[in-house]
Amino acid sequence: MVVQAVTDTLYLPPLNESAALGLSKEIDELLGQISAHELRLSHSYARLGSLLQKVKHEQFWVSYGFDRFSSYLEFVREKIDRRRSQVYAILSVAEALLPYMSEEQLEAVGISKAHELRR
Repeated sequence: MVVQAVTDTLYLPPLNESAALGLSKEIDELLGQISAHELRLSHSYARLGSLLQKVKHEQFWVSYGFDRFSSYLEFVREKIDRRRSQVYAILSVAEALLPYMSEEQLEAVGISKAHELRR
């Protein structure tokens, strides 16, 4: 009697090969779109950080009707649906790096890489 190990797995080919290939193509296209969106989003957050830094430095938040800068950041946080710590991190990256690089460079680098540079 031959006993097959439990770890051996037998995979059968898909029942509908053309449907499997079509789904694979759709997933690949979606992954490409998500990747491009994530890159744009990273650059947008870097730009947001530089703009928030200007609002803070120039105290523009008063003109926007807020009594404190932190209240303005709470408004921003709600708009972009991020945690408070994430909004402060976006701002701190801009505050730390803008003396050493231009806004365009910060935006080109993106928030993830900029955050690592800040460290």
